[in-house]
Amino acid sequence: MLDSDYQQNLGQLIRNTSSEIVLPDELSRFFDESGPNSSFENDRRTAARTRVRTTCLVIPDVWLPVFPRQRVPQLAYTKDFSKTGFGFLNSDQLYPGEVFRVLLATFWMEVKVCGSRRLGKHCFEIGSELLVTHEPSADAFSAHEQLANV
Repeated sequence: MLDSDYQQNLGQLIRNTSSEIVLPDELSRFFDESGPNSSFENDRRTAARTRVRTTCLVIPDVWLPVFPRQRVPQLAYTKDFSKTGFGFLNSDQLYPGEVFRVLLATFWMEVKVCGSRRLGKHCFEIGSELLVTHEPSADAFSAHEQLANV
């Protein structure tokens, strides 16, 4: 699959996936923020973060047996990136240890959830550890029946 096919398939999936995220009032300017994110006292992060705000798709690959998930893509909002981690907003709570596939316009990655914090009724801030990044390819859509038919 060529890079342009990846982008076309991703674009079609994003258009066909509705967002259930409800941003709280204090995040009304969420998409206006970008660039380096300053650290704060007692920050436990090991790498600098950069705010990047856009939409992406997250797809569960490994979940906890007590919270079964369907392999259905969900629209999410990217929050920030570092060399070892990725933060995003999701409509559902995700749990530490779960692994998700994250599809972005120019690459895709696999991440492991490290933490989740409720910001609103349908808005959770998710912190994740970056496991591996991939170049755009058909593998991003494989092993998912709904995605393979795009």
